[in-house]
Amino acid sequence: MKHERIGLLYETVRNINNSKELLDSYILDIKEMNPKTEYLELSLNTIKYLDIFLENYCSAYDMGIVLDYNECMLIDKMVFGK
Repeated sequence: MKHERIGLLYETVRNINNSKELLDSYILDIKEMNPKTEYLELSLNTIKYLDIFLENYCSAYDMGIVLDYNECMLIDKMVFGK
């Protein structure tokens, strides 16, 4: 995926995460979809996760660092805590 699209995704996720109204709407939409119990927590925390993950990814790119798969997995572990 091109960096411009990732940057646009990050801006969108950041806007949702920083807006109580948009975040509440997202959560309501997720609950209305009625995901399986084992996916509910993941679904509800996706915006926060993506906000932190994409912030790190885009910041690295802005510093001229292109992250490889292993580095992305490291960010994932730091953000997701697993």
